[in-house]
Amino acid sequence: MKKALVLILVMSLIVPIEAADTFNVTVIPDRPYYKSGETARITIVVANKTNFDLENVKVRLFPKKPLSVEDSEYSLGDMGHDWKSFPKTAIFEIDIDEDADSGEYTIKGRIESNKFSQEFDFEIRVISEVLISIENVEYPEDIKSGDIFDLSFDLKNIGGAEIEWIRLNLISEVFMPKGDDLERIYKNIGPKETAKIKFSLETSKKTPPGTYPLAVNVTYKDEFGNIVNEQKTIAVKIEEMKNAVIDITDVKTGKLSPGESFELTLKLRNSGSGEIKWIKIGIDPLVNSIPILTPNNDDLEKLYKDFLPDSEITVSFDLSVNEDLDSGNYPITLNIAYLDDLGNIVNEKHIIGLEIRGVPRIVIQGVDSDPKIPFKGGEVTISVNLENIGTGDAKIVKVGFSSSLGNFMSYVGGIKKGDSSAAVFNTVIPDTGSEKCEIKILVEYEDELGNKKTLEDSYIITLKERKAYTKQLMGVFVLGIIGIIGWWYKKRRDLKKIMK
Repeated sequence: MKKALVLILVMSLIVPIEAADTFNVTVIPDRPYYKSGETARITIVVANKTNFDLENVKVRLFPKKPLSVEDSEYSLGDMGHDWKSFPKTAIFEIDIDEDADSGEYTIKGRIESNKFSQEFDFEIRVISEVLISIENVEYPEDIKSGDIFDLSFDLKNIGGAEIEWIRLNLISEVFMPKGDDLERIYKNIGPKETAKIKFSLETSKKTPPGTYPLAVNVTYKDEFGNIVNEQKTIAVKIEEMKNAVIDITDVKTGKLSPGESFELTLKLRNSGSGEIKWIKIGIDPLVNSIPILTPNNDDLEKLYKDFLPDSEITVSFDLSVNEDLDSGNYPITLNIAYLDDLGNIVNEKHIIGLEIRGVPRIVIQGVDSDPKIPFKGGEVTISVNLENIGTGDAKIVKVGFSSSLGNFMSYVGGIKKGDSSAAVFNTVIPDTGSEKCEIKILVEYEDELGNKKTLEDSYIITLKERKAYTKQLMGVFVLGIIGIIGWWYKKRRDLKKIMK
């Protein structure tokens, strides 16, 4: 028992006793709040409230993300028991992460000595700044003088506090908002949220080519109720404008198939500022030296005169698609040459796409039966021979027929253009008393786009009686036997004559 008491006494001298009212702790931050990315300077005043002199007194802090401290321990040394006269001070610098959100963050601490220890905690307030970023700016690459275009961008709150409201205005000597499109107002954009912004703008026709600044004036109310003004700048480029500009505004062809005639209609617009004296539009019928188109009237070129600015002309060509083409998209070259009002001859090439889709056409080339004239009640093999004479491949080809034999279906699969295939059926012909059997054939298939097509036909099979065939065979057999008997009888009679 004495040994146990001695052990407890020794342990009490080694391990500090946890006591809630050992130290008087006062935490003094250098500011009432801090912003993300800043460093908080915290002063901790510690006094010994016991009647004991304490040795090796230390203050430790245990911050958690988004807070951190490089040196988490501060030594106060020895402390006497007159706590009112001899308090000591520990100073810590606590780093706040750049992406810390607004809020109250609790930091736990602990004071240790040779006799006693005590835990404590305190809070610091973090205020995230409202930071505005303009990202993903988009506008047409070929803006020219006099154009109307849309400018869009992402307005992102990259801070950690909500924007109560924000107002955007565009300021520029070159770009003017279209109509009443002067400003944008948004409310309640939260931390890390993005607002999609779009303005419709126009430029003067007299604006020379170049890159011009477009200022975005941003006004918003921050978390503290302050009105903040910022200005972001976007660079917008105006391309050099030709005296005359040809734009193809519309192309009409319809659905095309190999071997088909069609009318290619184009709408051309002079989007420039000058008159075109004459313009020639021609079509190159070749793609990679392969003939794609054939003119129906030997006219692959059109000529027009006096093509005024901001006007349109409609051009039509009467053409046929080459019969041997496979399905696909073909780039057709449009050659344009014109004389502008400055006396320059300008040559341009434009590419238009033609979508050509072949159309399958399945025909029945014949129906065969094996045997050619089957017996009533006998087995027969019926073959329906198919050929794709169309301009495209046929998919999911199925052949069915119905008759007194029953209803049958055979899956053939796909048949490429120009290829043949057959559906084969094995069956037994019932003896219905009729000399003929009519077969109604139904062929179903799909084109490349999944459009379903059908073909119907009929075929007559001539039948013969198995019984009639047996009587003839028996007759031949009987005649043969009679002939043999007659021959044997004659031979015997001749032999008797010789012996006499």
